[in-house]
Amino acid sequence: MQSSQGMVSCRSGSVEVISREYGVDGYRVDAPHGKEPNWDRTIPYHASHTSLGVIRLLERLQRGLKEINPQAVLLCELYGPIYVKSHDFCYDYLPHHMIHYLAIGKLSPWELGEWLGDHRACLPEGAVRVCFTETHDTRDTTALAMALRGSLVHQAEAALLVLAGFVPMVWSGEEDGLEEFYAWLLQVRSTNPALMQGDCVYNAVSCNDPQVFNLIRCSEEQTIVGLINFSPHKKTFTLGLPISVLGIGPRDSYELVELLAGVEWDEDGRRFWMGSDLQDFVLTLEPYRPYFFELRRDRERR
Repeated sequence: MQSSQGMVSCRSGSVEVISREYGVDGYRVDAPHGKEPNWDRTIPYHASHTSLGVIRLLERLQRGLKEINPQAVLLCELYGPIYVKSHDFCYDYLPHHMIHYLAIGKLSPWELGEWLGDHRACLPEGAVRVCFTETHDTRDTTALAMALRGSLVHQAEAALLVLAGFVPMVWSGEEDGLEEFYAWLLQVRSTNPALMQGDCVYNAVSCNDPQVFNLIRCSEEQTIVGLINFSPHKKTFTLGLPISVLGIGPRDSYELVELLAGVEWDEDGRRFWMGSDLQDFVLTLEPYRPYFFELRRDRERR
């Protein structure tokens, strides 16, 4: 890559060699917002005229990479609406902090749901957002992240990212002791269309307790109800689904399949609910355990 008067070329230098000869198709630019300004003496303006020149550079870098390999992708540590245009994946630091505020009781599950809904609405449609429980920065910005590693809270946070539609990034080492959990979490994500590209509605489930984080993911093929009890106690909660919005037939029979555990849910001996029952029903949830309930219609029962 060469830079001259704000121009970027991938046709010469190490980037083209790496792309063509080694087949590397993913690139990361570390902290582009903190790079030095362009001190080229020939530019017609002062070098510190603007710090937004990085956006132009990233856009040209991205175009150059895709000329070499249309499947190549660029990941940067910029985030927000303006930056999504300049690279393919976007590090999203803000949800990381907000989810930790939930974990330590500074936010309620409802408040986090409202914030996530607003945050999603601010980004361009189709923006791919990468989020995490830990990175190389979090020891300085969120020291609690490492202290929680391997805990029930840590697992709840990782699952919440998947439920909320983020691309999860696993920081090297945080998976130690949780290999089975992460393997199954990522497999469930990749094999369920509602989690991969379904619509996401936060705070869509009514609940008699404010400590339950909830959302609904919907695709043409599938409906998933995500629940996490952020109380330290095992509790039985009264819940309600918006059956008319979800197209649930009030006289049809449904079962709940908990995808993370891979089981058909049994609530004190009950395995089937009429659609009308789902407006007011109970589930017993363990503390900090994430639940991915797929709503399946039982066509043999009416």
